[in-house]
Amino acid sequence: MNNEFKKNGFFVIKLKNKVGLSQLRKRFLSNFNTMSKLLTGKQIRSDKDLIKLYHSKHRYIWTAVYDILKFENLLFKLAGNKEIINVAKKADIKNPIFGTKPYVRVDMPNDPKYMFKAHQDYPYNRNSKNSIVIFIPLQKCLKKNGCLSIVKGSHKAKKVFSMDKKMIIKNNKKFKFTDVPLNFGEAVVFSQFLVHKSGYNLSDTVRFSVQLRLTDLAQKEYAKRGYFIVKS
Repeated sequence: MNNEFKKNGFFVIKLKNKVGLSQLRKRFLSNFNTMSKLLTGKQIRSDKDLIKLYHSKHRYIWTAVYDILKFENLLFKLAGNKEIINVAKKADIKNPIFGTKPYVRVDMPNDPKYMFKAHQDYPYNRNSKNSIVIFIPLQKCLKKNGCLSIVKGSHKAKKVFSMDKKMIIKNNKKFKFTDVPLNFGEAVVFSQFLVHKSGYNLSDTVRFSVQLRLTDLAQKEYAKRGYFIVKS
């Protein structure tokens, strides 16, 4: 097992397929462009155009496209890459399989509406207890545009902390959060028990990111539950 992962509950990796990440981001913008052109005649060729769409009377187009991005062909090509499986094995996933479908976030500038406060992923997706998340930004992801903040070592006891009705951790002020900035082509791999939260996008660009969740068919406790997967 990666020693950093064992100690802190996360580690940062450099992905080899930067071209694939660039293509995926362009494809996401292209999907917004397709619907916008069909319904309004206006093109979406840049982040600036997408931001204008989001704040216009046509936001329903943004919402509709956002909901279908998780079915994008290039997204599944990225998820199915052998490199992703090898990353899971570095986190001691013996027999990797996806615990949920790929997930996409499109975080708009200066919009706190969809910020995800302190939480753990395990209560949402009760897969194997050694399951992981691979967070892949599709551009440089720094504090300014909302990098993740994590609590080092909070995964160790595999404990689910007290939550409110929205599954947000109560009394999260007791935790010490650390930002995890990433250059383009880097990703952060973390335990689904790790306490973390979304950053706030204060930039003038859109923050696209992909989250892949992998679980372990070789985990005995998970097998005893009949490989129960919570739908997401």
